[in-house]
Amino acid sequence: MESLHKAYQETEELLSLVRGECQIADREELILDIHLRLDRRDRLLSSINPPFSEEETLLGKQIIQWNQEIVIKFEEIKKQIQFDISNLQKAKRTSVNYMNQLSYSSPDGMYYDKRK
Repeated sequence: MESLHKAYQETEELLSLVRGECQIADREELILDIHLRLDRRDRLLSSINPPFSEEETLLGKQIIQWNQEIVIKFEEIKKQIQFDISNLQKAKRTSVNYMNQLSYSSPDGMYYDKRK
């Protein structure tokens, strides 16, 4: 089955893509590339129908193993993105609080300057 071999190759390329290091600047391009490869692989996998030969069964098992590793890598990428978003939001809050110190009043009406 040609579709199974193509799906195998597509899965192998996807795995090598997610195994590589992802810099923040390249992340958007990486995500777009992953999305395109997943779409192609999904179309290929949906066109695969039994019965399977022994070779095709082995290819299918390898695809399943690689898919488990790919899912783990996707979770790592997701956690990295969430961490970056959290840090960005924290930096934004800190910046806003620093710029608007005088707009926050203390309950007793006094202002205490902690900066030197």
